[in-house]
Amino acid sequence: MAYVLDGLEVNLENSNQIYIETVRENVAIPCKLTKREEEILIIMSIYGSSNQELSNMLYLSDSTVKNHIRNILKKTKKKSTRELLALVMSHAFKLIK
Repeated sequence: MAYVLDGLEVNLENSNQIYIETVRENVAIPCKLTKREEEILIIMSIYGSSNQELSNMLYLSDSTVKNHIRNILKKTKKKSTRELLALVMSHAFKLIK
């Protein structure tokens, strides 16, 4: 299955689509993330991509990616990407239960 995030097609299995919808419903929408911030959060959490990898993948500058991540952290009230990913994973683990 292919999932398109603002023009970037990502091939995903059905379970990943459920994961993406969970992240969207439990983090992106409640925290009012923009589409690009949501896209970055999902890619970070699925692939564990670094800022450099994200910038290459999304054709953005490093500073733009850093700004988006800073905005995501602010909106989610997290102090680090580690805390942010822990938030995302806490919702993902609810899927397993």
